[in-house]
Amino acid sequence: MGAPVYRGAEVSKFINIYKSISSSTGTNPAAQDVTPIFVYYCSEIILETINMMYHQLRKDWLRLKEELKDAFRHTDSRVYMYTR
Repeated sequence: MGAPVYRGAEVSKFINIYKSISSSTGTNPAAQDVTPIFVYYCSEIILETINMMYHQLRKDWLRLKEELKDAFRHTDSRVYMYTR
C-alpha cells in the first residue's frame, strides 16, 4: 500500500522511481531479479502489455527499459524533450 503505480504516462520518470525503489531494498537495479518484480508496480492493463514484451519474457531488465521507453514514448515528455 502506498507504492507508486505505473499507469502508462511518463515511463522515463517511473523507471527512475523504480530504480530508486530497487536500490533502497538492496536489489541491484541492473540485475535480472528486478525484471519480474517491475510488473507488480504497474496497473492491470499495463501489466498485461508488459508481460507480452520480448525482454520481459527473457528477464532482461536493461533491454526491457528501452522497450518500455519505445512502447510508451507517446506519453513521455522526456522523450519529446530529448528527441527534437
